[in-house]
This record gives sequence, C-alpha cells and structure tokens, in this order.
Amino acid sequence: MIFYILYELGKFIATLLPRRANYMLADSISYFYWLYAKKDRGVIRRNLKVVFEGSDIIDYDACSRGIFKNFSRYLADFFRFSKVDKAFVEENVAIEGEESLRAGAALGRGVILLSAHIGNWELGGMVVSLLGYPLHAVALAHKNRSVDSFFVRQRSFGGVKVISLGPDLKRCFRVLRSNGFIALLGDRGFSENGIVVDFFGRPARMPVGPAVFALKTGAAIVPVFLVREDNMKFKFIMDEPILPVKTGSFDESVRLLISKYLAVTQEIIRRYPAQWYMFRDVWNTGL
Repeated sequence: MIFYILYELGKFIATLLPRRANYMLADSISYFYWLYAKKDRGVIRRNLKVVFEGSDIIDYDACSRGIFKNFSRYLADFFRFSKVDKAFVEENVAIEGEESLRAGAALGRGVILLSAHIGNWELGGMVVSLLGYPLHAVALAHKNRSVDSFFVRQRSFGGVKVISLGPDLKRCFRVLRSNGFIALLGDRGFSENGIVVDFFGRPARMPVGPAVFALKTGAAIVPVFLVREDNMKFKFIMDEPILPVKTGSFDESVRLLISKYLAVTQEIIRRYPAQWYMFRDVWNTGL
C-alpha cells in the first residue's frame, strides 16, 4: 500500500509543478538514493563493465550516477502523462524513422515494437499511439492491485492498452492478426521461460515472446527507442523492420531472430549507457 500512496503523491506533485521543476526535484531525490543504494550501484557497475569490457572510454561512477538521475526523470515524466498530447510530442520529441512503422504495417501482418529498459519506453508507447497507431503494450502486472491499476491508468492517457504477462498474452495474436501494433521489452528475461543467448559476448537469459509472436504471425519487428537528448528534449529512434525468417528448427529460428534485434539493442545501449535502467544482474542466467 505504501508504494501506491507514494505513486499517487508523485503524480500529484508532478502534475502540479512545471516540468523543469519536476526534473530538479527528481535529480535531488535520485542523488540521495544513489548514495544510499549501494547494492543497486554495484549491480549497475557490473552490468556496465560487461557492456564496455576491455574499454576505458567510460567513467563508471559518473555513468552510474547518470542512470539514477535519468531513471528518476523517467518516473517524473511517467507521473505527468495526463499532460502529454500531440502538441507536447511536436514540441519535445524528434521522430526518426517513422517510415519503419508504415513499412511494417504495409505487410498486413501486424507490427511488433521491440524496445528495452532504456530512455523512456513508456513515453515512446504514448508517442506511437498519438501518431495514430493503436498500440497494445505487454507489461508485467504488479503484485499490488492498486499499484497495477495506477500504471494501467497512466498508460491509458495516451491511448495505450495493456496486455498482462500470463494467459492474457494470447490477445497478442489477435492484435497482430488484425494488423495491430504490440510493444514489448526484450533486454532481460523475467522467468525461466526465456532462452539463454549471447548478449554483449556473454550468455544471458532473454524473453522469447517477441521472436515467437513474429515467427507465428509473420509480423515485422521494429526496434524502437525513445531516448533523452538533453534536459528537456527527446529523440524517438525507429530502426528498420526485422522480418521473421524460418530456418532449420523453430528453436533455431527463434535464436536467429533474437540475435538480430539484440544486435540493435546493444548498439543503442552503448550509445546511451546512462539511460539503461538495468538494476538487476542481466547475466544471472539462473534468475
């Protein structure tokens, strides 16, 4: 219950204050949490060392601090979703590669938007919806019903509909077969149903959902990432569609498809490491 109260309080403050003031408050909170969260700092540092293994181009402490700050701003933005509209998108989001969405939709088999825990994927979903592409987002339901309802309400401001992990996932097939859009995150597995594949040169457990949906429906996978470009502006990167190809066994086809979109994800993480909010050990294949 305490988390629900905190989220509602965060929403109240975020909608009351101007956006710049929100960021100032978020930055202050993130700094104190960064000082306190020794365990999270350690996990982040280990993850970053895998990403930049053998390289001395990154200041791990500064990047770790940036991750906490940007994640706090991500939450501040999420709390203000009631204020996001087409005018906000036009003023604050530079869109790069929208033709990829149109190309995927032109195939008539649905489009899978594949993102990661980077930048502001929640805002990215809102932008897609506000651009006129009805979107269903696959999300892990929160254990607390009140908290889960809070997140569903926030996402609904932009017209995004939520499909929960579990039995409800079957809806994804219906959405894709009607040439609709679904959005998933693909940079970490959260259950034993994932598959162990190469990620930054080491074995990591990743979700199979995006690849399975694509192979079974023929839907194109479009890697998308909404990242912060400066204090107030964003860039929405939509990469070229990745088409599912069946080769060998189904398992081999899944692995091949996952490797293709993970290659794009790895490039984005290396470009924006201070916006990759991975507070769990990605390479703990035993979960």
